[in-house]
Amino acid sequence: MTTITSNFAILDVKAGRHRLARHFSNRPRLGECPEKLRIPIVIHGYIDDIHGHDDGVSQEFQITVSKLETS
Repeated sequence: MTTITSNFAILDVKAGRHRLARHFSNRPRLGECPEKLRIPIVIHGYIDDIHGHDDGVSQEFQITVSKLETS
């Protein structure tokens, strides 16, 4: 298996999306997310396709999520 690294992902939320949007409604638009608003998660799934083009720095890939854990 090839070693991969990432420091950013996008999660497409279905159930719970309105509550999650309210949670972040007062988040400052600039800068890092305040620690008190962060929600730790563990994503179980698999990378199954290319999502975007290589911009010379990174490239997006599609992940099918089989399980999502929050704490």
